[in-house]
Order: sequence, then structure tokens, then C-alpha cells
Amino acid sequence: MERDFIIEFIRKNSSIAYTDIKSIASHFSRKTFAKNEFFLKAGKTCNDFMILQRGFMRSFVFDAVGYQVTTNFYSPFQIVLEPASYYNRVASKEYIQAVTECQGWILEYQQLNLLYHTIPAFRDFVRCILVKSYMELQDRIILSLTRTAEERYLTFLKINADVVKNVSLKYIASYLGITDSSLSRIRKDTVKVPLCDAFC
Repeated sequence: MERDFIIEFIRKNSSIAYTDIKSIASHFSRKTFAKNEFFLKAGKTCNDFMILQRGFMRSFVFDAVGYQVTTNFYSPFQIVLEPASYYNRVASKEYIQAVTECQGWILEYQQLNLLYHTIPAFRDFVRCILVKSYMELQDRIILSLTRTAEERYLTFLKINADVVKNVSLKYIASYLGITDSSLSRIRKDTVKVPLCDAFC
């Protein structure tokens, strides 16, 4: 069935009744993104809640001197969303862009509100996902404040091995808050894994 991916994702991450899961899945629509295509641009309101099925995305902002700073990566089976914009209906401060060809399942804001009111268990499912995302953000903030650049990279490598293999090193460097040259030096002294072509 076309929406088997969504059904299985919700089933594994919630205790929602199967009949309700099928109803929820029917509200999602499939969407594909070419490499470098934007899911969201800064200044626009995020209207889509997406479960990524295939490919990798990243979010980023521009710093005070115009350099891109990666704020997050999105891998298959993760939620792609700018929560502040989506839930508060305000303009996003971030860009979200495909760094490979991607395919995901979209739930528009109006559809999510409909499901909130008709299937209460769905609200709990989304809340759990957002709490998990907040905890991951908190862990990252603490890591960035208490660990060396090498420790940050090794932790990232352990948790995000697939990202490291598919995403440009310059994006990873900006995410870790280090320079390209620092990341290159760290990699020479640590575990080697297959990577995306250097700083492509």
C-alpha cells in the first residue's frame, strides 16, 4: 500500500489504534525534493510537517557576516519541521534544504489541527516527538559548551554515521562550530569512515 511507510512509522512510535493510524496516514501526501531544493525558506511560514522517508536535509541560518551556519540535520525516519514557525504561525528564521534527493510525507498545518481534534492520541504522538527533539537540542547545547572540538566530532560521528557519509564536510564543520581546516585536522587523527566528497 502506498502509505505503508507512514503507517509503520506511527505504529512503531505510538500506541495509537491501528484503525486510527490508517486514518491519520490518509491525510499525508508524498513529496519529493531535488538536491538543493528548499523545504522552507527564512521569512516564510512553515506549513508542512514532514516525515522523511529517503535522503538527507539540513537547516541553516546566516550569521552576522553572511556565512551559512548549519543548525540541524534530518535523516530518514525523522520529522522535518521548524516548530516555532509551524505552531506559532510566524515567519521562519531558518532555511531547510535537501542536501541529497529526498522523499517525504507531508502533513499540512490544517490537516494536523483536524487530526488533533478528531484523534486525541495523535496529539500525544506529536508531543512525544517534539519533546524528544527538545531533549536532543538540549544535549547538543551542553555538548558544545563542555566538550572539545574533537569530542564533539566523535560524538556526532557515533550518532550520525549516515549523515557523515552523505553530507558535505563544510556543513558538518559549521554545525559543530569549527572551521573546515579544524575538522580536516581532527579527521586525520580519528576514525576514518567513507564520507561525502570533501567540502563539496
